[in-house]
Amino acid sequence: MDAKFTMMGNIKSNIYKGPWAKSMIQSLPLYFIHRVAHQMFSHRMLKVVQATLPDMLQTLIATSLPLACVSNTLNKPSPL
Repeated sequence: MDAKFTMMGNIKSNIYKGPWAKSMIQSLPLYFIHRVAHQMFSHRMLKVVQATLPDMLQTLIATSLPLACVSNTLNKPSPL
């Protein structure tokens, strides 16, 4: 029984030293760079939406008013 346990211990220790472990360690910095870049992109897109949404809503509301009229300071406002 001790031989099986030590054999499993050797197998586990060899897994962490193999090529899979090397590739995993080498890819970790790329993963973190990708994650930070994604967070920065998401933050910037949110800021763009927050900056343009009030103007877009104001334009949408102003152009969709059914009772729009043309006003002149000399004349009375006349409906369109």
